[in-house]
Amino acid sequence: MRNIIITFGLIVLISCNSNSKSDSEQTQDVYIPETDTSIYESSTVEKIIEENKPQTNYSLTYWDSDTLNLWGHQPLDKHLFLINFNSGQVHKAKTTLHISKEDEIIDLIELTKIEPAIFEDKRDLDLAIFSDKEMIDFKLLKFENLNNESLSSEIDSLIRETSMIDSLLKINGNELDNSVITSTPIISELKIDNVDIKIATYMIFDNSTTGPRIAFLNGKIYPISGQCSFKELIPYLIDNELYIKTGASCCDCGIVIDKIYKITNDSILLKFNDGSQSM
Repeated sequence: MRNIIITFGLIVLISCNSNSKSDSEQTQDVYIPETDTSIYESSTVEKIIEENKPQTNYSLTYWDSDTLNLWGHQPLDKHLFLINFNSGQVHKAKTTLHISKEDEIIDLIELTKIEPAIFEDKRDLDLAIFSDKEMIDFKLLKFENLNNESLSSEIDSLIRETSMIDSLLKINGNELDNSVITSTPIISELKIDNVDIKIATYMIFDNSTTGPRIAFLNGKIYPISGQCSFKELIPYLIDNELYIKTGASCCDCGIVIDKIYKITNDSILLKFNDGSQSM
C-alpha cells in the first residue's frame, strides 16, 4: 500500500477564474498561494494553471413558485437537459426569454425562462446541461468509502507535507485555521474503466461539518473544494464521460460555489464554477 501512496508525489494544481459571483471566492491564492510557492518548488512540484473558458455548457436553476428558470442570461433558443441527481431522471427543455426579478435576499437577479417550466420533481432539478443532442445518456455513480485507517493516515501525511489545506481554508478573505480539522480524512474511491480516483474528505468543527476535499488521480493531487464543502459528492456519466458534481460555501459568510469537474484517466478539469446563489 505504501508504494501506491508514494506515487502521489507529483502535485498538479488547477486554477480557474470564476463565473458570476464566484469571482468573489476565486483568487489565485486559493490553489497556488504566492506565499507557498517556495514550499511547492522545494518539493519539485509541477504547477499547471488552466485558463478559464466561457462556461456556457451548464446553468444553475432558479425555482420561482411552481416554475423553473435558469440563473443569468443564458443563450436563447437553446436545448438543454435538466438533471435530477436523486432519481437520475432527465427532462428536456429549451430557453425562451430573458427576464429580471426582484429577490428578497439577493436583490435584482437576471434569469432565463425555459419551456416547459413546470415539473413534478422541480425541487431536485438544480442543474441544466446545454446540448444539441436529442437525448443524453445519463447515469448516476457512487463513491465507496474505504475503511482503511492506515491509508487515511498516509494520505493525510502526504497532504500535510504541502500547504494545500491552508489554501483551501481561505475564501474571499475569510480564513479558517487548520485546527478546525480534528481527524484524518475519509477516503472514498471510484473505479470505472481505466479511471481510479480517490477523494480525501476532511471533517471540521468536531466532525460535524464537511470540510476541504482533495483528489488523487494517476499519481497527482488536485484541490477540489474548501471550507464548508457540500455534503454530497456526486459522480456521474454523460455519454460515457465521467464528471463529479460538488461545491463549497464560506463557513461564515454567504458565498456558495457550485462546481463540476470532468475526470479522465490522467486529469481532473474544472468545467463549471458558479457562485450565482451566493448572498
